Amino acid sequence: SKTATPDPSRITSYDIDQVTVRPKLKLSYGEENYLIAGFDYVDGNNVQNKGSGTSKFEKESKGYFAFNKFVWNDFEFIQGYRHEDTKYDFSRGADSIPDKDYDNRAVEVAANYLYSDTGNAFLSYVEGFRTPKTSEIDDEIKTGGEVVEPQTHKTIELGVKDYIFNSYVSASIYGTETDDEIYYDKPLKRNRNIDGTTERIGFELFAEQYFSKLTLNESFTFIDHEISDGDYEGNDIPNVSSHQYSLGATYDFNESLSLYTSLNYFGSFYAGADLNNEAEKVDSYITVDAKVSYDFNNGFSLYGGIDNIFGEEYYNYVGYDASKPDRKKYYPAAERTYYAGFKYNF
Repeated sequence: SKTATPDPSRITSYDIDQVTVRPKLKLSYGEENYLIAGFDYVDGNNVQNKGSGTSKFEKESKGYFAFNKFVWNDFEFIQGYRHEDTKYDFSRGADSIPDKDYDNRAVEVAANYLYSDTGNAFLSYVEGFRTPKTSEIDDEIKTGGEVVEPQTHKTIELGVKDYIFNSYVSASIYGTETDDEIYYDKPLKRNRNIDGTTERIGFELFAEQYFSKLTLNESFTFIDHEISDGDYEGNDIPNVSSHQYSLGATYDFNESLSLYTSLNYFGSFYAGADLNNEAEKVDSYITVDAKVSYDFNNGFSLYGGIDNIFGEEYYNYVGYDASKPDRKKYYPAAERTYYAGFKYNF
C-alpha cells in the first residue's frame, strides 16, 4: 500500500493573535438610577500561510459607549449610545490592499411602564449596525469587486409582559428597516450588499404555564418581510422564514432532577441569493430536542441532552444560482447531536 503525500499548495496554517481591553465605570444616583460608560479596544491579526503565499489580515476596533437608566414612579427610561471605529488592513504576498475604515454608531431609547406588580408595557427604538467580517471583506479583495458596506438598521418595538391565569405571557410587535443588508452571492462566490432597503414587520408571542412539577411553554413568531425598493422591490428576503413556533415541557422529578423537551418548527424560505424569488422555496422542517439536568444544590450541576432526536435532515444554508436553477448548493446541518457537561456557579 502507498501513503498519499499531501499537496503543500493545499495546506494552510493559521497564526491568530488578539488583544481585547474593555474597561467600564458604573455610577449610581438615586435609589434605582445608574449610568454606565466605557471603552473597548480590540487589536487582532490573522496570518495565513499557504503554498501559494502568505496573507495577513489585521483588525483594530475602538468603541465608546454609555448607558443610562432613570426611574420615575412607575416608569423606567433607558438611553444608550455607542460609537465604533473599525479599521481593516490586508496584504497578500507582495500586494497591499488599501485600508478599510468604518465609522458607525448605535442608539437605543426605551420606556417601560410598570402598570401592576406583575405586568409591564414597553416601547423601544434602536439604531444599530453590523460591520463586515474579515472574510466578507476578503471576498471583495479576491474578486476585485465593489466594497462591502456596513449593514445598518432601525427597529421600533411595542410589547407587554404579565402573569394571567397562572401563565406568564409576553407579546410584542416590531418593525425593522435595514439598509445595505449583507448576503452571500453564490454565482459570484462572494458577499455583497442587497440593492435596496429590506423591511421586516414581526409579531412574537411566548407563554408559560405552571402545574406543580410540570411547566409548559409555547412560542410563535411571524415575520412579514420584503425588499421595499431597488431592483428587487416587493420580493421576499432570501433565507428568512415567515413562521416559527415551538412547544416545550419541563418536568421536575424533585428539586434536583429535571427533564426538558421541545418541538421546534421552522417554515419554508427562499434560498440565499434568490433575490428574484424564482426558485421553489426550501422545505420547512421540525426538530425535537431533549435535555436532562441534575443540580447538586451546592452550585454544581450536570447536564446532558440530544438535539434533533429523530435525525431530521435540514440545512444551515441553501445557496441559489440563477444560471443553474436546478442545482442549489446545500450546507447540511447536524442531524442528531449528543452533548454533556457541567457548570459551577460561584
